[in-house]
Formats: sequence, structure tokens, C-alpha cells
Amino acid sequence: MLVLLFLARLTDVIPGGRILSWQPYQGLTQGYMLELSADSLVTSESTGAPLRVITSDTLISSIPAIELCDVEAPCLSTGSTLFDAAWQLARTRLTLSAPTIYTITMSPEAVDKDQALQYLDSLMSASDMPSWPLLDRKRPEMIIAAAALASTSRISPKRLRNLAIASKRILATDSARLYNPETGLWRGGGDGELSGALPPWISDTERYAVESLAANALVCNAYASLSSLLEAAGLDGAPAASSNAHAIATAINNRLWMPTEGFYSQYLYGRRKLVRGPSGSGAGNAFAAASPLITNNEMTRRVVNNLPRTPYGIVKSFPLTDSTTDYISTVTDQGWWALACGRAADNTALWNAMSVLIRAVSLAAVVPGRESDANVWGAFVGAVSRVLFGLTPTGSGLEIRPAVPEELGGNITLTNFPYRDATINLRINGAGARVASCRLDGNELASRIIPDTLTGNHTVDIDMVGATFEEKIAPAIVNPELLTPAPEIDWSNGTVTVAPQDGIESYALLVNDERYEDIRPGSPVILPQRAGFNEYFVIPLTSDGHAAGYSSIPRSVASRGSVVTLQAEWFAARALARDIYRRMYRRWTRLHARGRMTAEQRPNRSLTQLVEITSSESITFTVEAPAEGHCVIELGYADGRDAGAAGIPLRSIAVNGHRITNLAMPRKGMPSDSTVTLSTLPVTARLLKGVNRIDIFSAESDRRPDNRPDTIMLDYIRITTLQ
Repeated sequence: MLVLLFLARLTDVIPGGRILSWQPYQGLTQGYMLELSADSLVTSESTGAPLRVITSDTLISSIPAIELCDVEAPCLSTGSTLFDAAWQLARTRLTLSAPTIYTITMSPEAVDKDQALQYLDSLMSASDMPSWPLLDRKRPEMIIAAAALASTSRISPKRLRNLAIASKRILATDSARLYNPETGLWRGGGDGELSGALPPWISDTERYAVESLAANALVCNAYASLSSLLEAAGLDGAPAASSNAHAIATAINNRLWMPTEGFYSQYLYGRRKLVRGPSGSGAGNAFAAASPLITNNEMTRRVVNNLPRTPYGIVKSFPLTDSTTDYISTVTDQGWWALACGRAADNTALWNAMSVLIRAVSLAAVVPGRESDANVWGAFVGAVSRVLFGLTPTGSGLEIRPAVPEELGGNITLTNFPYRDATINLRINGAGARVASCRLDGNELASRIIPDTLTGNHTVDIDMVGATFEEKIAPAIVNPELLTPAPEIDWSNGTVTVAPQDGIESYALLVNDERYEDIRPGSPVILPQRAGFNEYFVIPLTSDGHAAGYSSIPRSVASRGSVVTLQAEWFAARALARDIYRRMYRRWTRLHARGRMTAEQRPNRSLTQLVEITSSESITFTVEAPAEGHCVIELGYADGRDAGAAGIPLRSIAVNGHRITNLAMPRKGMPSDSTVTLSTLPVTARLLKGVNRIDIFSAESDRRPDNRPDTIMLDYIRITTLQ
């Protein structure tokens, strides 16, 4: 057999002509795919490595013998022995695997219902959130999984009600902590897995403010899933949940869509005001394009046509960062991407997505020393049932929306497919993504929905009439691009000077989030002198005026006379401050007597300027404003006595009784007697003429799920007028 090696090596060409080797990450779903045919798959782990030929017999030999005797198991027949063997292997392994959130979502009919319910119950009742206070992605995902399971299985009214109540509580708790009414999006998606690559200058404080596409797409679909759960359980709140889902979908399209690129940005990032990231997210675009709630068919087609990808799947972000090594999206993201390609009805893209999943199944089964998980099997099984046969769960049954690649055109069948109290045999004639006729037991099924009230054995016949879109995309091989690094800036003498970067001829200077002017590298530009608070940052531009990379670190400047600083000890009982000093002095005395602390380490009485605030305490400041207007508020703080504890303390800020937001106060690992003062991100507030009350406190949503207390040492509150 002649194998054409169509991919020998990929390289990165960055501005200036520097060439970087771009090799596939040696993970479970990676490796070069050289050729996919009806009965074999040819791969190579890396350039120069021996070829590996995977046949249908290789996959079948990996199937547990016990399953070969199970004649009731769903059987796939496509005319491709490799495709059919991959299904049999993946379906068998999935049946024998413990359920995961992903397999319950993608293949709810293939997992054990009781095990899945027990697993979801344990997740929803757990208080552990390792990513606190960032968004824990499993929380919206398990709500989506619960709705998928409820739509394909008979669940008792009590358990369904419990699932709906727990899901509602989870979204309400997370929304109170993360929802940003100014953008309509959720924050806290900066954990790397959901947001992708972040600017290297971003601290833990800024990371909490990141609003990522992937996180918000999951939350959007979680609200839609909550709506269906509440409706099925007969509980109130379904319309409100649906409204929240549509509001987030609207915000995603208004804030994150990049019309010139034809796909979505990864996130909004920055400090007081957020800017759109310059690159796209593979996972986020897959989630969004697979969801009819977020994208219409035309937008899905644009994403599928325009998002760059490789022969081994979609990447985590595009363009890539200079330091990227692990750039391939996980197999779970590749499964969502297959759903998106099915919606786009693009034959080339869909076959490419299916090929990636076949390779994942094949490598997981036959590569020695690799440990596979249920998500590999679930991704392929879900793609077959939900894309190839288009079985989409709805509130009233399974909607039929097949997308059949031309490579599998002809007659394909799926027999013994379980759905609630029925067993379905499906037959599809032809290829494409448009249904000409659909018959249930010989009778025309005009609704294209298999009712959820069926019992016993039934047959569904589907005739296809061709793809919805005739346009085909180019082969999915890309020359990866690298993002321009954040520019180096010299802020001195009231000017800004940008160090030259290869391939960048101009930069956008933004002042208080508005584009002030475009500047050239190496040429000093006088900064505008404005009263009050001013925030400057610089963004590198492409030749057509779009962002070519991350912005510089934002720089905040306040004009003389526009700042009021209120010391915390002015508004807290001095006895509390004195108690802190006494506690530290006693500790020093004890350790000094043992020779473990020197005289120079004796605590200073100036530390009484720091006021300890626990998660159960609050402090109130008052400030008099000469006129009504906007201001910027920042808090100065030091680490509390729990400086070494994991997680980031949160504190809410309210002005005149109105809670504005919460602020992240990351620790630096300093003990409570440290004089190192940190600063929160600036937030905008509106003051009334006269005396205003500002409260710093812990709202219910600011407290850790395990109810462990935390402390901060509050130093000051700084208020700057904003013109």
C-alpha cells in the first residue's frame, strides 16, 4: 500500500523570519495522521518515527471478549470496517467504564444510569472547589450532563427534583460571585484550561477578572439545561433560567465575536476595563459553534470554515504564544468540535473531525504504555449518535438532524440503540445534512422527533438529499502563527516610548479604555494630561489595524489633588490594632529568648496602621464628596495570619448600601506582621454629593465553599476622581 506522507513537519514563522520547530505534543490524541481509509489508519508519533498501521482487526482484538457475545449491544454498519470497529471498541469500553461528566453529556444512553445519577449526586453535594475563587468548570458541565441524562432516561420525580434544585443552587452561588453586570459575562475563567494562554504579566488578581469564551459558553448552556430540568421537574424558575442563557449568549456575541477573523476571541482581559483578547479559543469556539443557543447556522459555518486547525484537531488557541508547548485541545474539545462541524454541514470539516476521533480511539487502544480514559470512548460514541445520526435530546424526544460525510455515503445503520423504554433501529440512505424524508415504523415523521413515550422496538428510516452548504473548506493544515509578545514600554517624563518589535510598525495607545492615537515604535509620545484617574496601555497592531498580540501592562496615574487616601485605622477600633501588635510582640519575645529571632526583627508599632479583617468582620469608611460623580476605588492590604493558606480571599465593596463587586486579594505568602502592602484592581463607583458610606465586607458568595475563615490586613482605601 502506497502511503503519501502529506505532513512531514510544521514550522512557526514569526515576524522577523525566525523559524521555530512546531512538533505535536505527545499526548493521548496527538501524533501525525498520514492516511485514513475505509479499513486502516496510518499514523506516526513524530517526524522520523516509524509508521503505525492500525486496522479494524487491531481494534476488534482490543474489545473485551465478553462483549462479543452481547448481541443486544448497539451495532453500527457504515461500509467502513475501521469506522465500525472503532464504534464497537469505543461503545464496549464506554459501557465498562465509570461515568464521567463528559460521557454522561455526550453519550447518556451508553452509561449506566444508576451509576451516573450517583456520580452526579456526589458532585453536586460536594463543597470542594479546588479552583476557588475561579470558575470550577465541572460545575456548569455537571448541570449540562444532568439535563442530558434526564432527557434520555427515566428518572424518578424525586431524583429529578433534587437534580434541578442542586443545579439551581450551584448557578445562583457562582453567579453571585462571578457575574459582571457591566459586560453581561462571568469572570473567573482564567484558570488556563478554560481561557487558554494569558498575557505573561497577568497576576492572580487580574486572572480572577478574566472573562473567557469557554467558561461563558458552558455557563450559557448550563442555564439552558437548568431551564429544562426545572420544567421537567415541575419547579418554578425555568423562564428565568432560559432568559439568563439568552442574555449570556447575547453578551458573548456582542463582546467576543471577531468579525474580521470569523470566530470568537478567547476572553476579555485587563484591569478596570477589559479588552478583547487577540487570539481565538479552540475549546470556546467548539462550545459556541456546537450550541444553537449561541450561534445561528451561518455563524457556525463561519467558525468551522475559519478557525485554524491541524490534522490532529483544533488547537487550544490561535495564534499561539511563543512559549506554547502543549497546544492541542483535549479529546473532549474535539468531540464538541465534531458537533459543531455537523451543524455547519461541511463535509470536509466533518470528516476531518471524525478522523481525529477515530485516531484518538485507535491510539488509546493500541499504543503500549498509554492510559486511556472514558472520555476518549465517549467522544467517538457521542459523535456517531449525535452527529452522524443526529440524535439530539429535546424536552419531548430525540430530534433527528443527521450529518453524513460523503466518505460514508450509501446505507448506514445503527441497530439496538436504547432510548428510554424503547429500542430504536435507524437506517440512513445517502449523505449530506438535509433530511428529505423521515419515517417511524413506515409512517412519515413530520416533526423529525422520536417521541419519548415510545416503548418496545421501532425502526426509523431517513433519506438524505445533500449538504446544506455546498461550499467546501481547504484541507485542515495550517502554518501556525505566533502572537506578538506584550510590548516593552518606557514610561518616563510624562511620555510613552514603545520598544521596537519585529514585524510591528504601529501601536494603539488607549487612555481610560478609549483609543487615543496610534504611535510608532521608538518615538516618544507625550501622554495626555487629564485630571483625576488615568489608565494607559499599548496594544501592538497588524498592518490592517487589528490587535497583533497582548497589550502592555496597564499603567495607572492620578493627577495631583485628585486622590483621597483613608487609613483603615481611622475607622476601626484602635484596640483591635493594638491587639495585633501585642500578639506579634509576644511572639517575638518568645522566639527571641530561644535565639530564633534577632533584635532587628522586633515588630514596629507602626504596624498598628494595619487593621485585621476576618471573613466574618467588616469595616465602614466615610468620605465627603464636593459633587456627585464617578471615582475609582482601590484597597491596600497585606497578608493576614493565614498567609500560607490556599485560595484567594474575596471581599465585597458597597457604596451607599449598593454592592458594586467583589475584589480578589491574592496572598504573597507573607506573615501577618509583614509591612508589604498590596493593591487590588481599581473599580469604578459613583459617589453622591456630601457624605458617602463605603463598606468592605464578606458577602455570602465571597466565602469559601468549605466555610474556612480567612483574614486580610487592611491598610487603606484610595479614592480617585474619574473625569
